[in-house]
Amino acid sequence: MPYARKALRPEQWPLRDREAWDRANRKADILDDPGQATHWRTKSRQIVATRYGLWLAFLRELGRLDFAASPASRVTKENLERYLESLRARNLSPVTIAGYVRDLLEAIRVMEPAADLSVLRHLLVRLEAVAEPVRDKRLLVVSPVVLLKAAISEMRRQSKALLQKPSRHTAERFRDALIVMFLATRPVRLANCASIELDRHLVKIDDIYWCRFSAEEVKDGQRLDFPLPRAITPWLDHYLAEHRPLLLRGKSSSRLWISIRSTPMADNTIYCRVTHFTKQFVGHAVNPHLFRDCVTTFIANVAPEEIWIVREILGHSSLRMSEEHYNHAGRVIAQNRYHSALAQLVDNSTSIGNDRD
Repeated sequence: MPYARKALRPEQWPLRDREAWDRANRKADILDDPGQATHWRTKSRQIVATRYGLWLAFLRELGRLDFAASPASRVTKENLERYLESLRARNLSPVTIAGYVRDLLEAIRVMEPAADLSVLRHLLVRLEAVAEPVRDKRLLVVSPVVLLKAAISEMRRQSKALLQKPSRHTAERFRDALIVMFLATRPVRLANCASIELDRHLVKIDDIYWCRFSAEEVKDGQRLDFPLPRAITPWLDHYLAEHRPLLLRGKSSSRLWISIRSTPMADNTIYCRVTHFTKQFVGHAVNPHLFRDCVTTFIANVAPEEIWIVREILGHSSLRMSEEHYNHAGRVIAQNRYHSALAQLVDNSTSIGNDRD
């Protein structure tokens, strides 16, 4: 039986499931305690809901979705065995399959806190025990210098093409290269990269662009406030003045990254465009999250004595709020050291009009 790939949306869930999910996500009031999932971040909540919706879609396709049953009662050994078969039939990695089961457990746990989920927990332990990445990350890591050179070379080509025949496809390719340049210098998480808004998250001060995210917008709950390297300024200026308007086609949007359909780019769209670009110009696909490994490895190799700055570059700082002002200066110094290390290895000739590739 083919797996039902399309998840059921919460409004399509059985009434009992919808009510349990609403309770799990309900904030505290004067009479009731908060639900079990109220502390989750929006992104986590969406992922868990989607994967629970996939489980329900699977059961419906199988003819086993009892609308009157409780969420926990559907987690039978037979249903789980069939579910695993369907996931494996899609050639999903062991890590991904374990993630699907983990999110299924989380969904039911918050909807039915008192339910016995020992069967599901036992299954997850077994899956996680064998869930190793199918590919060695070390073989996929690329120096950010290589990524930067590829991005700059492509942006030069597309800038020339723009002069000859402006088109949305030229703008799209320039935008993809600029995203790669952005991630190679500041590897923020994909959700943050996709959500960047002009004059809110991205602000130009003198000739430097600053990127800022509040603590509520960051997975680790740590505010991000960092400068982009000076070398990216002319490319961002060029994108905002020439390529982004072509992509918008007269429409308006506050989002930085615009799709060829004149809409803000979604997370998965950026993911696909970045992996397509890197596969074409670097030799293999480098997904947005892997950029974080690339930068960490680069710093460890080029300046091992400065490895402490990784937490600043990746936004993993856990320093106390009372030290915020002192450490803000420390963060800027750390960021400038990283930018300087890149600048020493990347061709200094990064002007848009340069003819060299």
